[in-house]
Amino acid sequence: MKRRLALTGGLVILSALVCAPRASAQSVNVDASGTIAASCQFGTPTTGTLGAYYSSGEGRLTSFSGVAPAAAHSTVTITCNGPTNLTIAPPSLVTKPAAYTGSLTNCSVAVVPTSGTFGSSTYNASSCTTPTTTSGNFVTNAAGTTGDLKVSQQATLTTGGALLPPGVYTMRTTLTAVP
Repeated sequence: MKRRLALTGGLVILSALVCAPRASAQSVNVDASGTIAASCQFGTPTTGTLGAYYSSGEGRLTSFSGVAPAAAHSTVTITCNGPTNLTIAPPSLVTKPAAYTGSLTNCSVAVVPTSGTFGSSTYNASSCTTPTTTSGNFVTNAAGTTGDLKVSQQATLTTGGALLPPGVYTMRTTLTAVP
């Protein structure tokens, strides 16, 4: 009887081992997706140098090279990953001597690409109050571009015919990349 019991017990254990389910590996794909919008990044701009000259009795500040002694344009690098427009804000005086109380007139800004692939050779804005936006021709290629922009600004400072007061003047324009 003991043999039968041992034989039966052995068969039960053996069948449990033979018929036991096997562990199986499972896999699953986990995805993430999204759309990357057209965008641009500006590098750190280099500051230009303003020069002064007089025209029709009014003082003008300019960073257009060759227009006034010491005048030099600013530069900035832009990298875009797709088609983009550019908005050019009017120049403003962010630093001026306390003695100067006039306003800006006859404003102009020129943005000239010096490297990279852009839709035009020059972008001009000529308002003291309204920003100018390019119409689909700043960065036109789908692959985007990286390039350097030369930025020159100029404005008449109303003085009623008097000379500009001495001191530090800083003129600023803001460029905005608009996908």
